[in-house]
Amino acid sequence: MSLQYGPPFDELVLRAISRKGTGESTSLIEILASVDGFQKVVLSHEELAGALSRLAASGKIREVESRRFSLTEVDEPTVLSSYTPEDHESVCKAYTKSFLDMYRKMRK
Repeated sequence: MSLQYGPPFDELVLRAISRKGTGESTSLIEILASVDGFQKVVLSHEELAGALSRLAASGKIREVESRRFSLTEVDEPTVLSSYTPEDHESVCKAYTKSFLDMYRKMRK
């Protein structure tokens, strides 16, 4: 799969979703973790929502259930559910908690 998409994080978001393959879904927490792992950055609401919207509009991804995404088999544009800054804050808090929990386990 060629990963050459627009604005800065589209490629990394697509890569995060494509790690599971067609038919399997990826959560927002898994997307944040993957991008953080590659770039050492946690995406802002605008960066993540923008990348997801562009990838859905281009037909590369679809939302399979609330806040879970997968690759599409055909490049057919899809529309995503609303993703607010408050939703993003909640996802970031959950990601931070899971990251810190994993870090603490590794230090024991």
